[in-house]
Amino acid sequence: MSWVRLNMRFPGTCLECGKRINLGEQGLWARGVGVKHVECAERSAGQGPDIACAVCGGPAGCGTCELADSCDTKKVSQLCICRGCNTGDAMAKYVGAVARKFPSLRGDGIGAPSWGAAEGRPRGIT
Repeated sequence: MSWVRLNMRFPGTCLECGKRINLGEQGLWARGVGVKHVECAERSAGQGPDIACAVCGGPAGCGTCELADSCDTKKVSQLCICRGCNTGDAMAKYVGAVARKFPSLRGDGIGAPSWGAAEGRPRGIT
């Protein structure tokens, strides 16, 4: 499917956000599919599929997130948390899940990097 960027000659409704695209506004159009805002297309192209929840591995729910308008998934952490896991002691669940996925961040020496914190550089390099 090929999307064409154009100035809207007719008003329409964005396929991504459901908001109106006014006459003369820039939009993307595909024959037989519909129209969408340029910004919505860029945002969805950058996101790709929904980010996985760092705790349970299910979808984090980017499409329904209250921060979706200001979130650029190309620039932020891919370690989001879904609404289901964001209950109770969510921070402890999140920290535990991240520690399991990235053992070098655990801080207990297991899987720690090969340099000492005191030196600030890899061992064996002077």
